[in-house]
Amino acid sequence: MSKAGFIALVVVAAIVLIGSQVYNNSKIEVVKNASPVGHSDTYGRVFERAFTNTKWSHFHSTGYDSVIEFNGRDRSGNDVVIQIVQETLVSNRWIAMYISINDRSLNMLDIAPYIREMFDNY
Repeated sequence: MSKAGFIALVVVAAIVLIGSQVYNNSKIEVVKNASPVGHSDTYGRVFERAFTNTKWSHFHSTGYDSVIEFNGRDRSGNDVVIQIVQETLVSNRWIAMYISINDRSLNMLDIAPYIREMFDNY
């Protein structure tokens, strides 16, 4: 490969990488500014008040175009993972579909009450 060809390849790779990061960050920002049904506060504001050591990330999963994952430590020192997906069949809202506390998954029936309690208390 010529030097010019190599430079062109590096530039294209950098553009793809930067574009991918912008796409991921924009999805995360959309979720941070979204609210669960029945609440006016946002996931971003509530999670930042309720947790320390926070980290947001984005990935694709089978069955969902985008999954936004939040990691943080609650006030009791528990490591919490919350995965939020876009529910497109009914409301096109972002909803929590998975929560684990210290690597133990919550039952699907416990997810909505956990989120509701967090929004009511923080």
